[in-house]
Amino acid sequence: MTVTCKVCDKEMKTMTVAHMKTHGLNKKEYEAYKPKEEVKEEIEVVEETEDKVIDPKLITKKDKIESIFGEPKTNIDKPLNMFLDEFNITEKELRNLIMSYKSGNPIDVELNIKRKAEFGEKSAKELKDLPTVDTTKLATAEALVNKYGFKVTSVTSNPKTWHLKR
Repeated sequence: MTVTCKVCDKEMKTMTVAHMKTHGLNKKEYEAYKPKEEVKEEIEVVEETEDKVIDPKLITKKDKIESIFGEPKTNIDKPLNMFLDEFNITEKELRNLIMSYKSGNPIDVELNIKRKAEFGEKSAKELKDLPTVDTTKLATAEALVNKYGFKVTSVTSNPKTWHLKR
């Protein structure tokens, strides 16, 4: 049996005071908290017409998110094995990550670093034959320098990008 946090919708075995504190709430405040989904807020939605008329509507947080990002994809055609290969992860590791997330346990930092390094090496292998490479992934840049003899020519910010040359 699991419980769902009223604030962030995270599922966990039990609701702890420590988790409530991550939202800045004590037990009493958490119990009185009303999820935003239940409280409809009035916002103005501009509908493009010749007159530029503003039509106020009541929408929920879910409606607002869907209007920005579109409907959530529930039936993705990408096969699982392609997804696992893309992120260089095994099905067992994916299951463990999901279980850790659902139970509220922190993800193993060492495993996360190892995964990033492996992903960087895989990406570097695909880029190794190019004369110049621009990447936003530190692990990819490190693998290109350490394994394939690339030199970092510059690093720019927003987003942080490593420019490398053979």
